Amino acid sequence: MADESASEEEAAPPAVPPVPVPAPVVQSPVVQAPVQNSVFALTPATAVGGIIDYGTTQGRKMYAAATAKLSEDLYDCNAEDLYAFLKALRERAREYGWETPGVGIMSIPDDPVNPVDFKSLIDNHGEIEIDRIRTFEDSYIQGQSRSAQDAAMLYRCLMNSISKEGKRKILVWEDQYQIGPYGSGNLLLKIIVRESHLDTNATSASIRKKLTNLDRYLPTIGQDITKFNTYVKLLVDGLRSRGEVTSDLLINLFKGYSACSDREFIEYMKRKEDSFEEGAVITPDQLMKYADEKYKTLLQKGTWNAPDANEEKILALQIEINKLKKSGNTKKQKTKKSGKKSEPKGSKPSWFSQRPIDSELHKPKEWNGRKWYYCHKDTGGQCDGVWRQHTPSACKGKAYKFPSKQNSEKPEKNNRKRKDGKEKNTNHKRALKLQKGIKAAAAMIESSDEMSSSDEI
Repeated sequence: MADESASEEEAAPPAVPPVPVPAPVVQSPVVQAPVQNSVFALTPATAVGGIIDYGTTQGRKMYAAATAKLSEDLYDCNAEDLYAFLKALRERAREYGWETPGVGIMSIPDDPVNPVDFKSLIDNHGEIEIDRIRTFEDSYIQGQSRSAQDAAMLYRCLMNSISKEGKRKILVWEDQYQIGPYGSGNLLLKIIVRESHLDTNATSASIRKKLTNLDRYLPTIGQDITKFNTYVKLLVDGLRSRGEVTSDLLINLFKGYSACSDREFIEYMKRKEDSFEEGAVITPDQLMKYADEKYKTLLQKGTWNAPDANEEKILALQIEINKLKKSGNTKKQKTKKSGKKSEPKGSKPSWFSQRPIDSELHKPKEWNGRKWYYCHKDTGGQCDGVWRQHTPSACKGKAYKFPSKQNSEKPEKNNRKRKDGKEKNTNHKRALKLQKGIKAAAAMIESSDEMSSSDEI
């Protein structure tokens, strides 16, 4: 029985362990980051609202960039470069919001007490008086505001952009751009423009007069068309800053360009003028662009102010004259250094008509590669005191001349005439002939120009 029960136990299958049931998955709630309201701005500086924290890296970088000089070339506070200076300042002002209408510090209100209408100080610097700017500055510059920070940054930017020459003109007016211990950027800009302008007290009448005299201005700047256009833009900007415009600018431009010395440029601008008179629409800006492009093209080709055929002949003659003059000066300098008097080629030296001193009476002298001896009774010769190539001891008396009555009466006068006649500078004669040739050629050119102009009429 015991054996049967044991066999039954051996035959029974092993027990299967229970399968573990996984615990249910509990999803945790999704935590989302809070949505920040983004501020749209065209530049990083204008995106920063309120006071700038200069204790942060961002704040310090903003100050350094805002106060950096406007250009590598510092401004000398002159009229010629004022236009470019104001353009560079405008770019900086837009980047940092200084010129934002009604908000920026360079947007000056007509009435600081009741600010409704505003004007840009860059555009209307001639129209906005300094007292009005000071009243506006007094309203905020000594407070703790973003405007006060902007005024300080503008002030430092302007100071960093002015050269030593420019500061010499500006620093004498320090009391006019300082408000207590604070420097006002707006007041400083007003002083810079005032001292840099074409006239310190430039008026609209004086600006208009300069516009009518553009033909007189062009020759004073070496026919530089680019500089001429900048000058015109500065004049127009001066009128605009006073709330005025000019209606005859195009006519004045044509008049100014006609004073140019380059014939090809004049012909090109004349065609533009003819086209305008026939009804073509040309604005002053377009005309200045055409003129500048033509000027730069001629410069690049190397034909700007190139002489024509007749002028080249005159130039060649003038070069020849200069060479002759230079050659004469060189000979004089060499003679001066050697301690000898200048003698024209082919003429006898001055010692030919002089008796040598006793210590040199028997010494020969050299001239034209030959030796010359003073032949006289005192030296053993028979030539009565003349310089000869034969030695006095070998003299046969053939060259002896009996003194004539004419020579004995006026020896000094005859010698002077003979000497002067032989020592005339041949280079001088040739230079005079070339100068006569230049005058004749110039007269021919002038007469040909008059004939051509009469034919056109």
